[in-house]
Amino acid sequence: MVRFFRRIRSAGRGAARLLPLGAGFVAALLLANPAALAGHGKNNGHEETFGLIDTLAVPAPSNNSSCASTGSASTGLASFDISFDDAGLGLYLLADRTHCSVDIWNSSTDALVAQIPSFAGIPTSCTPPHAVFDCAGPNGVLTVVKPGDVKQAWAGDDPSEVKVYDISTPSSPTFVTTINTGGAFRADEMAYDPKDNVVVVANDAENLPPGGPGPFLTFIEASSPYTVLGHLYFNGVTNPLATNGLEQTQWSPRTGLFYTSVPEVNGVLDSGFIAVIDPTTMTIINGYPTGCEPAGLAVGPEKFALVGCSDKAVEQMNLASGHIMRTFPKTGDVDEVWFNQGDSHYFTGGYDLTVSPPTRALGVIDAQTRGFDENVPDYGAADHSVAADSENNHVFVPSTANTTASSCTSGCIEVFAANKKETGRE
Repeated sequence: MVRFFRRIRSAGRGAARLLPLGAGFVAALLLANPAALAGHGKNNGHEETFGLIDTLAVPAPSNNSSCASTGSASTGLASFDISFDDAGLGLYLLADRTHCSVDIWNSSTDALVAQIPSFAGIPTSCTPPHAVFDCAGPNGVLTVVKPGDVKQAWAGDDPSEVKVYDISTPSSPTFVTTINTGGAFRADEMAYDPKDNVVVVANDAENLPPGGPGPFLTFIEASSPYTVLGHLYFNGVTNPLATNGLEQTQWSPRTGLFYTSVPEVNGVLDSGFIAVIDPTTMTIINGYPTGCEPAGLAVGPEKFALVGCSDKAVEQMNLASGHIMRTFPKTGDVDEVWFNQGDSHYFTGGYDLTVSPPTRALGVIDAQTRGFDENVPDYGAADHSVAADSENNHVFVPSTANTTASSCTSGCIEVFAANKKETGRE
């Protein structure tokens, strides 16, 4: 995901300005047309608010002695990456770098079910000029569920690996395989295409030319023997040169295509775009400028998606045209974003931009009215991950330690829920 720093915004920076791309990139990027439309506020039209209902402790696994981050110490939650909820399985998964593990909770009872150990954690160093997070793990995490009782957890790790575990019995995950994606640094975020049986993973920390081929996506067959089907390089030759890694990829069941957040092209700030990718040809077929540095991406209802800009307010995009329908100036500077089809809301793991300086908050956007609902303050200084369960509509936000919050002094998972149902919904 996003490297943990915040860009200084400048009033003089506008829409995306892409430099010339490689000759092989034949699909021209559509022009963005941002429309900064303010959504309705917390007390202006919506009939529910979200509040904290639980905090979940994150212990160190009992077999944690080999973890580079903690050794044998029962260290609280200090670093994590992406989280993921599978409502069908009733499970919430967290990429817990502090404890070198993927942590699994029952999303109905909020009980810790298992912790899968033996990931890279946070090393003391990485090959210069890379930051330590480029050699960390776990990173991206998701589930792959298929007929025939296939229930798996996939997680990106260092060096350039994806690890697969059978979670048919969630309390006793069993190792399936490790997939080498062909790079030298971490494998990060992933998306799953069940139609074509493909998982795509971002190798976002790979060296830029002349040191290497640049960041790339790896396409993996999502069943044994888990063949690497190919790569898509963002190297400035056949495709744009991605100079700030690659971020969240989503698959749309409506189009059958992948959509990948590319934060930056050729070192130009706010030149990011959403790459539209055919999973069968493993090629970019279109590109939609965002006018920001996109990180999170959530495919919502109809043809719309929420773009989580890491340096500006979040945006709503039409995936059919690339048109920016509106921005939501009250929430932004985000990493992961999530669409919950259970209550038709988007959630953002980012900042409340209505205060100065901005503070961490859970942003809530109504996907039906396309209006901003509220910012819900949360505990941590490094909260950037969010996922929601579409069965019970609980929202999970991992938080680093907060000494002023008695229930989260060692870090925790904050659980939010609506405390009043909206009216007039079908």
